[in-house]
Amino acid sequence: MSYVEAKYRELLEEIESTRLRIAEFTAELQGIEEALSRLENLPDDAVLYERAGHIYVRRTKEETLIDLKARRNMLSSLIEELKKKENRARTELKQLVESVKAGEAGA
Repeated sequence: MSYVEAKYRELLEEIESTRLRIAEFTAELQGIEEALSRLENLPDDAVLYERAGHIYVRRTKEETLIDLKARRNMLSSLIEELKKKENRARTELKQLVESVKAGEAGA
């Protein structure tokens, strides 16, 4: 396999794996948004539980909101970074294809 073929496959795999991670994080982000929406409507003294391994731990609404908002912000940042990574890989792939076509046209 030539360098160009290997690079082409590498870029395709990078794009695909990045897209899968974006989809995973986006689904998790949607779940967090749904949870935040539901939590906002609960009274401040609502009893909440969080799963921690095989047990459930009691949490306050405020603690839960803080944790979910932090996770939401982190996921949003990750998704943006992954989108940039995907765009860079797509640009590199496009340049690779164009250089191969230019090489074939000159041959």
